[in-house]
Amino acid sequence: MTGDNDEAWHRLVEQLREAPAPTESPALPQLYTLVMETGRKVLRAKFPRLSDADHEDVLSEKFTRDLLAIVGASRPRSFFIAAIVRSAIDIKRRSQTRDRYIAQQTHELVEPQP
Repeated sequence: MTGDNDEAWHRLVEQLREAPAPTESPALPQLYTLVMETGRKVLRAKFPRLSDADHEDVLSEKFTRDLLAIVGASRPRSFFIAAIVRSAIDIKRRSQTRDRYIAQQTHELVEPQP
């Protein structure tokens, strides 16, 4: 399954909603594949400086933690994209803060204060 159109998302989410045991539904791995394809495209376009490992972490974590919310959302694809973008922003901010701290500490070691 390729593409990230809303129709595919809605079809798979509907199958999960109707399944007596959603975690055993064949729609779950299909939705995971769709989530990863869509998410990689979005994160690579919006956050090219984050590593592929960071992208994978965001996608896997959001899918796992937000699965019930994704399935319950009226617009599951939009919900998921908003969630991964927020998560990637958090990672980017933490990285920038860490980088500034390291630069400050390095500067203090190189040029001691009088």
